[in-house]
Amino acid sequence: MNSITQDILYKQSVIKYSYKHGVTKAAIKFKMHRKTIYRWREKYDGTDSREYYLYEGLQPKTTYTIDIIARDAVSNEYIGAITQKITTIVVNKPDLTGFNTKEYDEAGNKLPVTYYVEYDENGENPKVGDKITNDGSNMPKGWYDYASNKWANIVVTDGTIESGQIE
Repeated sequence: MNSITQDILYKQSVIKYSYKHGVTKAAIKFKMHRKTIYRWREKYDGTDSREYYLYEGLQPKTTYTIDIIARDAVSNEYIGAITQKITTIVVNKPDLTGFNTKEYDEAGNKLPVTYYVEYDENGENPKVGDKITNDGSNMPKGWYDYASNKWANIVVTDGTIESGQIE
């Protein structure tokens, strides 16, 4: 299995070759689709003083050590290296502030209330869960996991909840 460093250097060499000789010649030389090279070129254009890379398949809340080794594209001569530790985070945590948590107003009128919605492991069979608290303290474990394409879902209703369904 290739290391992240090898993958980065390979992509970088394809991109640099494509800028020098054109995407079609790069696609032929490296035996890949032109569309792939264009997509890589969109992510990296070489004009920034910092290098930005996209790492896919990383686990959330995990620390990784990234080694980037720079070599001359023609001579393969060592230019320099940098080692950096990164820690992945959970992005776009749902903002649960501002939802109505009271079922009735001061006059006794029923108000719409927001509830968590959970699905089975196949993404089917929605089940209405607890009312949302504004601080998210009662968020169900595993309610969302964007890394696994499990999206946060809610429902607002002034109806009655029975056995996980809106009545």
